[in-house]
Amino acid sequence: MSEVLVQLGTKGADAILSLTHQSLEKAIAQKGKDTKLSFPETNYYLPLVDALLNIEVKTLGDCLTALKEAENLNKNIAAKSGLLIPSLGGVLNKGVATLICEEILAALEVLNNNHPKEGYAGFLPDNILRSLGIQLVSP
Repeated sequence: MSEVLVQLGTKGADAILSLTHQSLEKAIAQKGKDTKLSFPETNYYLPLVDALLNIEVKTLGDCLTALKEAENLNKNIAAKSGLLIPSLGGVLNKGVATLICEEILAALEVLNNNHPKEGYAGFLPDNILRSLGIQLVSP
């Protein structure tokens, strides 16, 4: 594996972790740890975090737990769920950490009524995903 890819992955993951930490701390300072957080019309709160880490993120405070797990994955430390990809120099764990951060940032945008942007669908709620069903996986 190219050392350059590992360096770029590390730089990117570190930057998004820092941004997520800053954004989350700002939201907690403004709204409090107990502020509810979710995507509209879904049963899974933050579905990616739930699927990857087995953590139900219902509040801003819960995001801190998910963020800590992302920080551990970024350091190639297994998540409490057991998630760890022991290959490619840990760059895949950095990618997973980045995905977790991106979902937290997207949820913060929803909380602040900044998502979706005009002209975009935004987060697809459960009822739409269910109605599409097989269409999503069929060629």
